Amino acid sequence: SILMKAMVFPTTVDALVKVTQFFMLPITVLVTDSGVLTALFIYAHLKWSPEIEEQNQLVTKKRYICANIIRFIDAVLYQVVIFFVLLQATEVLAVFLNFAALRFFMEIHTVAFEVARNGFLSVPLYKTAAEVRRIQIKATSSDSTQRTARIFFVVSLSGMCVGWLYLSVIEWHS
Repeated sequence: SILMKAMVFPTTVDALVKVTQFFMLPITVLVTDSGVLTALFIYAHLKWSPEIEEQNQLVTKKRYICANIIRFIDAVLYQVVIFFVLLQATEVLAVFLNFAALRFFMEIHTVAFEVARNGFLSVPLYKTAAEVRRIQIKATSSDSTQRTARIFFVVSLSGMCVGWLYLSVIEWHS
């Protein structure tokens, strides 16, 4: 398979490592607070309103949609990367250390925002960060969007589990 040629996975891994990898899969979906779940929460509960544009004319509906699509793609790619990094581990400790390292990289944007919000970078960035904090989006809820969010969550988790199982079976047969 193309995937197996592109990635080099360990050929023999202890059963405890495999079990740890498996139990880390749902955690990778659940802890991506700025990831897929946030993008799905925004899709399910935070709807565009003209009042947002009144608060800041730079925030348009197209930019709002584009930002959320990019957030979703970023989160999906993060999950793909962490999935492959988890499968690279040959020891239980490595599974957790790899996960922690990737999680650190995922949080850098939050730290950068807080530094800008506190005025340490520049006055324009301080004002922009303050403006972002000031903008309020009204939360809404509907059954169809919540159902869609649940489906995406289940599909994401199922895809990771199926991928793990597939690669594990290939490893066990080789």
